Amino acid sequence: MSGIGFGLLAATFTVILCACSWSGDQRDVLNAFQRVSGILEAGEWETAIEEGLDAGTGRFLDSLSEDLSGRGLEGYGSASEVLQVFYREYVDFDGEVTMIFIDGSAAEITVTPIDDGSYSAAAPSQYTMVLEEGEWMMDLSEVFRAGMEADLRGSYIR
Repeated sequence: MSGIGFGLLAATFTVILCACSWSGDQRDVLNAFQRVSGILEAGEWETAIEEGLDAGTGRFLDSLSEDLSGRGLEGYGSASEVLQVFYREYVDFDGEVTMIFIDGSAAEITVTPIDDGSYSAAAPSQYTMVLEEGEWMMDLSEVFRAGMEADLRGSYIR
């Protein structure tokens, strides 16, 4: 087996091992992630803002709603309307949680796409969870900012 082949095999084994043996703290983050992603996937936008998203994401959505509706754009009159549009445009929870890194009051979750029962070659997605008042909450503000920046790249809008 070539060095590259062995490296890929070792990396795959590590990912599988990690996904099967979460620590207690990682399990807490995973449970919170699954709870919030379930709320979002169900389209419960107000509940997501009130109970699942961190305060920074809430402020970001409020600010964006004010800005977009102030420019006369319809469909962005509230934070929940902005969340609905941005969630559908920039968030993809399809796949399997393969890594959870916790650094104090922040955690990064990697979701790896699955294709026909095995890990896909598509790029994995990263999501941030933050600890607020003893609860893990999802921070989508950077996902939304990165998506907007990518969409506006090459345009004259900044």
